[in-house]
Parts: sequence; structure tokens; C-alpha cells
Amino acid sequence: MTELLIAVAFFMIISAMGFALTGVAAPSIRTDGQVNRVIGLLQVARETAITRQRDVEVRIDLEGNSLTVLRHEDDDEVPMSLLVLEGGVQLMQFESLGDTPQAFGNDDAADFGGSATLIFSPDGSFVGDDDLPLDGTLFFGMPDRTETARAVTLTGTTGRPRLYRWLSHGDDSEWVLR
Repeated sequence: MTELLIAVAFFMIISAMGFALTGVAAPSIRTDGQVNRVIGLLQVARETAITRQRDVEVRIDLEGNSLTVLRHEDDDEVPMSLLVLEGGVQLMQFESLGDTPQAFGNDDAADFGGSATLIFSPDGSFVGDDDLPLDGTLFFGMPDRTETARAVTLTGTTGRPRLYRWLSHGDDSEWVLR
């Protein structure tokens, strides 16, 4: 009987430690999940532009925390997808964290050099208003939780997204490519 009580007590202690760690990690896990959804959407938009040989536009709504993808067919815009961020994750920027190592800009949660139009072209590149390759960054996180800071950069010439995560090491904090 004593062995059983010791085993149950040991199990309870290990379970309590696991629950405590889960509570700390949950916001980062939720943020990673939402950012992975955004990266998947951007990859599908790029691949659709290439395979359909059509422009595919990405519209970013900072207030609605959403991204909309539209395929351009002649003079029509065909809706492809709408992604709304969930779980408290927002398109937002922590001003104190600075820019990613690619230095595409961090003036806003969605910084694409002021371009109003964001398009994946049929060659796979990401272009702006002037049809020239456009580099930019989307910043994500949860308010007041810098450990959830993430950034997705898009390189105009290739149109490929790259994910960065903010790592804080005391005085030595930095954006790290994932």
C-alpha cells in the first residue's frame, strides 16, 4: 500500500510540473500555429500564381487581423481564401524589438514600403504597385507578451516567406531564423 501511495504522489508531482510548464508555453505555441497558417497561405498564393500563370493578390487588414487572397482572372478578382488570426494572436509589432536581420522595415505590423498592392506574379516573385520586386515583413504576437513575437519576411525576387522568432537571453536578445 505504501508503494502505491508513493507512486501516486510521484505522479501528482510530475503532473503539476507539466501543467505549470504548459501554461508558460501555451501563448508561444498558439502564436506559432497561427503564423504557420499565414506561411501556408502565402505559399499557396505563390504556387497558385505560378501554376495558373495569373497574378495573386494578398490583402492585409490590420484592424481585422486577417489576410485575404484574390486571384486576378482577366478583369475579375476571384476570392481564394480568407485567414483570420485566432487565439489572441494579432498582426502587431513590439516597437522595442527592432527589425529582423533582413532589415526590410519595421514601421508597421505589415511593412511593405508603403505599397498599396501586394501581388505574387506568375514568375513567383512578390511585387508592389510598380511591378518591381518588393521586400517586406509581417509582425505577429500577443499584446504584452514579447515571447510571442514572430516575423514573416517576404523576399521580392523569390516570393518566399521566412519565419523569425524573438529569443530573449537576458541582455542579449535577437530575431532568430526558424
